Amino acid sequence: GPFELLDLIGIDVNLAASESVYRAFYEEPRFRPHPLQRAMVEAGLLGRKTGRGFYTYDDGGDRTGRAPDAHGSSGSSPRERGADVAGRAPLRLGTTPAFHVVGEGSVAAALRAALPLTADPAAASLVLDARLDAPAGDGVTHRAVLTWGHSAAAAREKLGFSLVPVPGGGPLTVELMAAGSLPGEQPAPVVEAARVALEAAGASVVMLPDIPGGAAFRVVARLFDEAVRALTEGLATAAELDLAMRLGVNYPAGPLEWGEALGLRDVHAALRSLQDETSDARFAPHPWLARLAALGARRLPRGTMEGEET
Repeated sequence: GPFELLDLIGIDVNLAASESVYRAFYEEPRFRPHPLQRAMVEAGLLGRKTGRGFYTYDDGGDRTGRAPDAHGSSGSSPRERGADVAGRAPLRLGTTPAFHVVGEGSVAAALRAALPLTADPAAASLVLDARLDAPAGDGVTHRAVLTWGHSAAAAREKLGFSLVPVPGGGPLTVELMAAGSLPGEQPAPVVEAARVALEAAGASVVMLPDIPGGAAFRVVARLFDEAVRALTEGLATAAELDLAMRLGVNYPAGPLEWGEALGLRDVHAALRSLQDETSDARFAPHPWLARLAALGARRLPRGTMEGEET
């Protein structure tokens, strides 16, 4: 992951490189280093070489500090911890929840492939609305909406979720957030109930504060947009860019092929929405993506991607 990689590189080395790139691009907002990088360097928390960065390490460089449990679990089984949401009965030991999925696209497909389904929203343990602009309400109280482009609060829903499917399939990891929640807060009952149901169905769950876009989508979408910029600037072909990220950073897919699998139009729309809600210029998508989205393109032009004439 990115924090393990920072610890391996050295946070001081990464800060120096980040500041150099930021200056070289005339302080382009998307390259601005985070104050936490400087604070950690000044505190001497440089990663493996000092024994502590985002994690702690022994003298041999092996990690000794464990990342906290994704949902702050006390250790009891999710099936043992029932939770009530909107007056619905908690899951009973041994029961398998069923889900109703709304929408199309990569997220909806991943959910339908991984979770037990029901066609009746009223009978579902949780309704997962995978539309980017899901209408508020719909009269369903046990519903979570996709937060790729906004927070749960901005969607006027009690519960939001996010996930980034890996091209070719893989384990399902769902991020859950309650509207308006802040870091360190205890999970709201609506979130806890959704977590219990998803874990009982075999999904991994990460509990987050109400952050627009969630965590994984912000990372992957920004990598995709930056790869598009590198492609349009002629720095490398698409195949080379994807290969570099797969082999150099061990990602399960290159950023360009990953962005295509998520959907060009959806990624572009979500980035624009994130820019609007956060007022952060780093999320502004490349104009070429806007043109492709307007044309309804599903893939990046292959000739351009391989360095051939279009």
